[in-house]
Amino acid sequence: MLIKKIIGYGVCTDEFTFHTLVEALTDEGLLDEAKDVIDIMKQQNVKPDVFTYSYLMDECCSQGCLKEARDLFDSLCKLDYKICANVSGFAKLIRCLCEEGLVDEAKEVVDIMKQRNWNPNVFVYTSLMDGYCRLGRMDEARNVFDSLAGLNVAPNVRSYSVLIKGYCLLGRMKEARDVFDSMVSKSVAHDISCYCILIKGYCEKMKIDDAMDIFREMPRKGLKPGVSTYNSILKGMFRVGRCSEALEIFEEMQSIGLEPTFDTHSYMLKGLCMNGQFERASLFLDELERGEGECLDITYYNIIIECLCKAKKLDAARAIFRDLATKGLEPDVVTYDIMIEGCFHNGLPEEAKEILVEM
Repeated sequence: MLIKKIIGYGVCTDEFTFHTLVEALTDEGLLDEAKDVIDIMKQQNVKPDVFTYSYLMDECCSQGCLKEARDLFDSLCKLDYKICANVSGFAKLIRCLCEEGLVDEAKEVVDIMKQRNWNPNVFVYTSLMDGYCRLGRMDEARNVFDSLAGLNVAPNVRSYSVLIKGYCLLGRMKEARDVFDSMVSKSVAHDISCYCILIKGYCEKMKIDDAMDIFREMPRKGLKPGVSTYNSILKGMFRVGRCSEALEIFEEMQSIGLEPTFDTHSYMLKGLCMNGQFERASLFLDELERGEGECLDITYYNIIIECLCKAKKLDAARAIFRDLATKGLEPDVVTYDIMIEGCFHNGLPEEAKEILVEM
């Protein structure tokens, strides 16, 4: 290794030299060699500093080497640093542990940091909260959040977003809304993400009026809903059978310059069909065909065919299925599966077998 040659020449090596080498090796993807530098430093009676360890932990996490990152953390603890700057490696280690579901191990790392007065910051605590939320352990997530004031750590918008999302995923909308209102009342600098999370949560629970209240509040706060937010509203409207309002929302998003995505069109087709508006869904599909000027994705047709089969409108489903070739489309595996299952459910096993052979 180059560093051994440098040492052999009698060149003075200090913490900065070793840290520079660690950065260079990791930049080249030589993580094992970079970790070996720590051992060389110790052999040369150079105490690896916090930033070198943190940098290596960060790189280990980036490459998915969580065990190695944790080993580095444990090695750092043995050096008995009394004061430690808050650097990225610690936060990233905790975040990656939580993403892997190892939230109890992440909590252990945070506790060690606190015991050593290494002052975990808001990013560390927010990552821990996120880990608890991912596992549905909301009481523990809330305890971490509530403890921040006593630790002189101010929650940021990400802290609030994590907690709101956790409650929404469990359908605990009142608690989600309480956290949201608390954020607003404390004038925490917030962004569009909190609004989008809450809107999606309300729509999932079919509380569309509450979702619309938040949705209409956004422009008053200087926030512009994006396509994903409009998509959430569309899905919510269709789920509660408010098709006319869904169509108005679809027109509105285009009027303000937002381009509907593949998902938007899919939600429109599925929503109309789910509410029995097959004729309107067919018209919408025709509009898409004229607008695109080319073959549409087969997925759009699969949506209508499947909904027709479930509604026992096999003749209409069959007509669309047989008409695909005239549109320059070929049925995919999903299309055939839908038709075969539709035939069986409609008491036509022989036709199902014919379609199976046709595949």
